[in-house]
Amino acid sequence: MKASLNWIKEFVSVSASPQEIADRLSLAGLEIEGLKEQGKGLEKVVTATLLKVDKHPNADRLTLCEVRTGDQVHQIVCGAKNHKAGDRVALALPGAKLPNGMEIQNSVIRKVASAGMLCSEKELGFAAESEGILILPPEVPEDLPLAEALGLDDVILEVNVTPNRGDCLSMRGLAREVAAAFQTELLAPPPAAAKTGNFKTAAEVKLEAADLCPRYTCQILKGVKVGPSPQKVQRRLEACGIRAINNVVDATNYVMLETGQPLHAFDLKEIRGGQVQIRRAKAGEKLKTLDEKERSLAEGDLVIADAERILALAGVMGGQGSGVTEKTGDLLLESAHFSPSAVRKAAKREALQTESSYRFERGVDPNACLAALNRLAALIVEWAGGEAASDAIDRYPQPIQARDILLRQKTLTRLLGLNLPVAELLPALSRIGLEGKAEGTDLRFKVATARSDLTREVDLVEEVARLYGYNRIPTTFPALGLDQFPPFREHPLDGLRNLLRDWGFTEILNYSFTSPPWLARFGFQAEDEVQLLNPISEEMSVLRPSLLPQMVQTLQQNQFKGNSDLRLFEIRPVYRPQADATPPFREEWRLCLGLAGQRQPLHFLNEIEEVSLLDLKDYLKLLVGSAGEGTLEEKPGQSPNFHPKRRLALSWRREGKSFDLGELGELHPALAAELDFKGPVALAEISLDLFLTESKIPVKFQQVSPFPSVWRDLNLIVDESVTHGSLAALIRANGGPWMRQAIFFDLYRGKPLEEGKKAMTFRIEYGSQERTLTDDEVNQAREQLTAKLKELSGAELR
Repeated sequence: MKASLNWIKEFVSVSASPQEIADRLSLAGLEIEGLKEQGKGLEKVVTATLLKVDKHPNADRLTLCEVRTGDQVHQIVCGAKNHKAGDRVALALPGAKLPNGMEIQNSVIRKVASAGMLCSEKELGFAAESEGILILPPEVPEDLPLAEALGLDDVILEVNVTPNRGDCLSMRGLAREVAAAFQTELLAPPPAAAKTGNFKTAAEVKLEAADLCPRYTCQILKGVKVGPSPQKVQRRLEACGIRAINNVVDATNYVMLETGQPLHAFDLKEIRGGQVQIRRAKAGEKLKTLDEKERSLAEGDLVIADAERILALAGVMGGQGSGVTEKTGDLLLESAHFSPSAVRKAAKREALQTESSYRFERGVDPNACLAALNRLAALIVEWAGGEAASDAIDRYPQPIQARDILLRQKTLTRLLGLNLPVAELLPALSRIGLEGKAEGTDLRFKVATARSDLTREVDLVEEVARLYGYNRIPTTFPALGLDQFPPFREHPLDGLRNLLRDWGFTEILNYSFTSPPWLARFGFQAEDEVQLLNPISEEMSVLRPSLLPQMVQTLQQNQFKGNSDLRLFEIRPVYRPQADATPPFREEWRLCLGLAGQRQPLHFLNEIEEVSLLDLKDYLKLLVGSAGEGTLEEKPGQSPNFHPKRRLALSWRREGKSFDLGELGELHPALAAELDFKGPVALAEISLDLFLTESKIPVKFQQVSPFPSVWRDLNLIVDESVTHGSLAALIRANGGPWMRQAIFFDLYRGKPLEEGKKAMTFRIEYGSQERTLTDDEVNQAREQLTAKLKELSGAELR
């Protein structure tokens, strides 16, 4: 977002330099990406008066002008046609270097001397395109620096506003942040009283979609005269990235930039039936928007309509049939609050992001609609004449209230590590619209509706951190004990990654999106795969159906940069379309391996050998074997991307079931030559369903019993040959339904035990989900277990 520093200073009094203001805002979370001095390049451009305009003696398309700046008269050759004697113009004197890079010198044009240049808006950097030279208002004084005459001694800030800070998409919103950063107060907004006539806003407003439009306000203006807006206004809008159009449209944009509230002006005579309907679009309805495109609206889109047709796509763009033209005399002004999600969906579907939709998507203050409407009416009457209705219509069936949030001292201390008394924070937080009152050591806040991003206590903690200064918060480390970490359970795919890393492979990560031309090299057609509706670029427009193309691309890029001996792997999902299903694609996890270069590092003891298909085959045998018992089966491969005589298809057979794994092979010689590979490239791509399904550890859940446990120790004497593992397995198998766990906690050898004997002690937990067990029941279960252990392993109680 572009913001005028002079405009911001109309709402806050601060004497700091532009760079200091930018630094403070950046520290508060509003990154300033750049500063531009608006008057730079206009140092030798002054206001002047055209005294005389004659035809050039040697050129039909040029004029010869006499231009006055104070006591001096300059002869200028000009190619424009829109000027006449008496006009106030912008004159670039010799030595000027304009914003577009043009250097002005004394010159001779068609044998006639020219001592400067009359400038257009494009040459001055005011507009991307312009016709003719800039004609200034007659009230602009003569012989003043142009920047001073037009109020261009300004600095434009490039502000990166995060998506949650819709309240900062305005000059007043940024001024609020400046006031908080410099601990000063906001200045009162400009007066918003328009000249009113003896009439009311005679319109029938039907709010039929209050869930998507909680508030709708409008007001009628009569007798306006559409024309250009004041030069200062035009310059401000253009400096902030908005093209000046006319005094009515410019006023809507000006108030939007000033307050953050998007507004719209309708031509009153184009509203049929005197009705304004805020409703959902019906199936098949269309709208020709102001950009002259006819759009087929989706059923349910929020629209503004009259008794016969749609007038605007709410919060996004108005319709061409009801827009302001030179013939417009009466207006209906609109200021509303639209649902962010409704505006976002419509704007994205139509690929139509506007200044209005940009703000509505990020949240606009619902309780500022009427104030912005009054400000708009006042500016239009000031710039275009006319009178405003004596009232405004305000449809607000369920007013949105300020949120109530408690900020606790202990939360602030725990999250920031700061021992700040919360009462001391009240002045700073009040500057950003938070009204607070103390409740003991805590604070309870009424959060202004402009701050839609503040919904939880932790959000207030972040505000404190911003205002206090992230750079002032000391670094502290939490004290953690080992008992605070949950038991770790490794995911099956993590085991594969660890194995491959142990074998010297390096993991790579590619985007899930890829390029259609690159896929086509490997036999995939983009139209047959899963395509993105709104891709970042053509290079990332298709969800990848295979890991192989990107593995080859990674190997190629590494070899181009001199990294030739490679062992790479990628474990990621691929996506294949599936018809008549939701979602319309399926995700499948795969492993891709890629080998290139030498088999072993360069060393005088190592033979120089290139990688081959057999290297990959050995790795895959070990890898698949880690899934459990089974047999790896081979058959001829079919992939056209591999060498016809050096490719294999693999499957895994276990317990009568066969799992198709995938294929491996050496890259086809023609493709390898096309991609300029030096030496063979061995590749494999296998499905990981075997590891994610057949080898998955089952997870069992059991509700915690509300009844107490009973513990019994079991001290057993066994032969030295009896292992802990075998005895523990017998206890688990024969412990009975009430045994929950058995813990081995003591081992003893020596007297008075006989030679070849040892004592092993287990602590056993008994319990029931239904009731408390009696001592007799537990003792009986223990005796039955002891008898069974003696029968099976010869164990006796000590």
